[in-house]
Amino acid sequence: MDTPLPEPVVFESAGLTCRIDMIPTGTWLACVAVPKGHALYRRRREVEVAVPSTFAGRKVDHARVAWADMHGREPAVLEAGVNVPASILLDCPGGIMFTGMLADRTGKWWLGFMMSPDTSQDEVRTELVKFAQLVGSLADVTVTGGPAAFPEVATV
Repeated sequence: MDTPLPEPVVFESAGLTCRIDMIPTGTWLACVAVPKGHALYRRRREVEVAVPSTFAGRKVDHARVAWADMHGREPAVLEAGVNVPASILLDCPGGIMFTGMLADRTGKWWLGFMMSPDTSQDEVRTELVKFAQLVGSLADVTVTGGPAAFPEVATV
């Protein structure tokens, strides 16, 4: 008999809805709901943004950015006004691995990352709280390029 997956954990952090799920592969999926009006609403992880001055001087931890999102750029330190994929600013374990809607049919737009099944749910939550703070801090970031926002869709 298969062990059932734990129920999703939903909580608020930095004014945003956060959700922790264990997916059928046994991997943790940690997501933040991006609200309407946020610069990253309905955007993919590689959308280009101008680095806000509040991020200037911050070191880039390449282990926390998906390699595919570097696009041949490997900045060691962020510079204000330079255009980079948003995922470089939203560093998280392994980099952002999910953008889109969940099967919960709420119509919310989520950004998230995955963590190994041997990670405790408390460790996932700690990382997700940090991630929510980063997502919240980019609410008014200037989008400079990359994929267009996905169009609104009706939810059932």
